[in-house]
Amino acid sequence: RIVFTDAFADADGKFLDDPAPMRIEVSIQQAGSGTRMTVTTRFDSVEHLQQVADMGMEEGMTQALGQIDALLDETASV
Repeated sequence: RIVFTDAFADADGKFLDDPAPMRIEVSIQQAGSGTRMTVTTRFDSVEHLQQVADMGMEEGMTQALGQIDALLDETASV
């Protein structure tokens, strides 16, 4: 399990308040003959969720998570 804060930051690395930071938890469990990865993101409010959704978070997460199988295959062949 990995838990981290995802946030926008200024040039000095200080978290910005808008949009608010998000808490993300990634867990990986064996599932039959494979593996299941679950990503849970916690928002301060429904409005916060809508704000980051409007900024393209869903598309970004879909694109990033869509690369995991290829990365694992690449690592396994090394």
